[in-house]
This record gives sequence, structure tokens and C-alpha cells, in this order.
Amino acid sequence: MTGIKPPAGFENSVLDIETIPAGRRFGRIYASAFPDPLGYGKTPSRFSDPRRRDPARRFGVVYLGDTLKVCFLEAVLRDRRDGLVGDIPIYRLKSAGRLLTAVDPSRSYLDLDVS
Repeated sequence: MTGIKPPAGFENSVLDIETIPAGRRFGRIYASAFPDPLGYGKTPSRFSDPRRRDPARRFGVVYLGDTLKVCFLEAVLRDRRDGLVGDIPIYRLKSAGRLLTAVDPSRSYLDLDVS
């Protein structure tokens, strides 16, 4: 995503930031091939840290949901539609080899809603 500039006036945008209290439960569906349910990569995506800096200091993005439906939509269904409208046959989804885990933060943190 290097070289893509934000739109004019972006610096004046209001960010939707919420303080998430300790103990609020979230879920996550992740591939069973990975040993850490909270593991994530720092590979380029639309939410990647745009700053050019030491890779070890770049932030990463982890997706959590507050319902099973949100977890499923993010981990299994997302990016499968390719702009198509209508139903998608469940047999075409790659849901095998995935696990559901609960995430209970031990301290409060700030969350940025980028939806």
C-alpha cells in the first residue's frame, strides 16, 4: 500500500475511538494451523501501519468480534463475494481447520473502529 496518499482533508477526519473495559468478552475465529489464537502478521493490508519504520516497531492488526456472526463474517466470509450479490453456497467457504476462541482483555484499551 506504499505510495497511496489519503484523500484531501483526511487530517480533519474524526476517528471513532472507544475505550474497551477490562473483561469485555470478544471472540475470534482463526486457522488451527497457527498455535496462538491472538497471533497476527504485519503483512501489507488496507489497515497496515503506513509509516516507514523499523518493521519490529510497526503496529499489527487483529480482528475480534463481539458475536459469533461477526467472527464468522470477518474470518470466513470476508472477501469471498468479489462484489457479487446474492447467496453464496456454504460448501464454497473454507471453514474447515478453523477454531473459535474467547478473548477477555485483562485491562482496558482503546479501539479504533475502521468499518
